[in-house]
Amino acid sequence: MVSKVDQLPLPVQVDLQDFPMADSGESYQMGCVSGHEPLPLSRLIFGAVADDECYVHFESGGFAHLYSARHYKLNGNKAELVESSYVPEKCDSVEQLKQMLVDVAD
Repeated sequence: MVSKVDQLPLPVQVDLQDFPMADSGESYQMGCVSGHEPLPLSRLIFGAVADDECYVHFESGGFAHLYSARHYKLNGNKAELVESSYVPEKCDSVEQLKQMLVDVAD
C-alpha cells in the first residue's frame, strides 16, 4: 500500500498525468471555486502495488463527491489500464476495493 502518487510505479504515474492528484491526506480542490493557488482536482486514498498489477483508489469533487478506482496490469515499463470505475464508497483495503469493482461490473 502506498499513500503518495510518486510511490506508484512510473508507468502508472505517466498514465495519471492527465489526472492531477494530491497525495493521501493532502489538500485538493473540493469544488468549482479554487483559492489563490490551484490545487489538484483529486486526492489519492491509496495505491496497492503487486508484482504485476496496481490499483489506484482516489476521491474527487466536493458537492458531487466521488470515489474512483483504476486497475492496471504491469508489464516491465508498461501499465495497461484494465478497468476504471466509480465506486460507491471509500475503501479501507485493496480487497474491499476489488470486491466493489466486481459488484459495480455486475
